[in-house]
Amino acid sequence: SRSLGMSACQNRELQYINARRRDSLNNMGNNLVLESSSSFSSFPADIDRIVEENIHRRS
Repeated sequence: SRSLGMSACQNRELQYINARRRDSLNNMGNNLVLESSSSFSSFPADIDRIVEENIHRRS
């Protein structure tokens, strides 16, 4: 069962990666809010479009 458990080092690394990912997502969200605060009605559509682009980029 030892092999199933992550080492403390791997665990810390994952926490770091997740924190960085969360930061960059927050920044993306903040930038979107700033960009579209003038035309806020398009905000949800912008998010949908970006999510779609990211999904297509991955697959």
